[in-house]
Amino acid sequence: MAKFCKNCGKQLGFLNVLFIESSLCSKECRIAYETKISEAERKRTAELSKLEEEIAESKKLPNQQSDYPEAILRMYLTRANESAENRFMRCMWSSWALGGVAVTAFLGGYSRGCSGRDLNAMVDSQDKAKSLHELGIQAMVSRWFWKWYSEKGHPSEEREDDVRVSLLNIQTFLDMKCKDTVNLYLGFDREFLQYMPKDKDAKPPMAFSYVDMFYQRYWECITGEQIVDWARLRFPLESYGQFLAACHHGKRCHPDGKQSDSMLSAADSVLLWQGIIKAGGVMFDEFSKMYQKP
Repeated sequence: MAKFCKNCGKQLGFLNVLFIESSLCSKECRIAYETKISEAERKRTAELSKLEEEIAESKKLPNQQSDYPEAILRMYLTRANESAENRFMRCMWSSWALGGVAVTAFLGGYSRGCSGRDLNAMVDSQDKAKSLHELGIQAMVSRWFWKWYSEKGHPSEEREDDVRVSLLNIQTFLDMKCKDTVNLYLGFDREFLQYMPKDKDAKPPMAFSYVDMFYQRYWECITGEQIVDWARLRFPLESYGQFLAACHHGKRCHPDGKQSDSMLSAADSVLLWQGIIKAGGVMFDEFSKMYQKP
């Protein structure tokens, strides 16, 4: 069988195989080939060095309060990329985070538009930033697996196990560890499923209790104060009133910045629900762009 030079592609003769090297046709090709290898090794070393610098930079904590969410997002993305076994997982975990940012940014922007309060200033610690990202990402996990299991061939019995593992992974990437929060967000997922149609292409109905749960939890994340006695609740809820009864008196937050025991208005609920659904669209779009990118 004919052999060819690894450097120039020329077919090797008998003397090349005996006296020079079995895979190179001349001393010049050997020198050129070794130069290529050395350059490739230097490039690889430089890339690894740059990656290590980026990882170290992502783990630094910011000095300004408004930088905490961005720093924690960088940490999440770095750890997710390090842990991903393949491109699909890396793109999936990254798209969850970007969708999560979209939904929490929408909630903050909507509330700020109604009340004029700078909600970013409330995220004044890495713990608040982690909680905020965890809230947004878990919503994307629910949306992701709702679509995944709506496709044919995926047994729904395995869904909650997949969601649980995903929530644990999220905490790992955010450098968190709280079993109670994982269980709470499994409850959020069950409530979410109550409102999502079995047909992935059908329009989701209005989800008043889920939206209110999500919104009150959002305010808990940015203020660090407890609004809801979550331990009193079992999901899916029997009624919206059950959730309202678990809220601490006078603590419930509304987009206009006021606190009262009343329900969110229908108009606020509809807009907030649309924001959550549209953030899921952002997630899927980002996944498609990343996964299809050559």
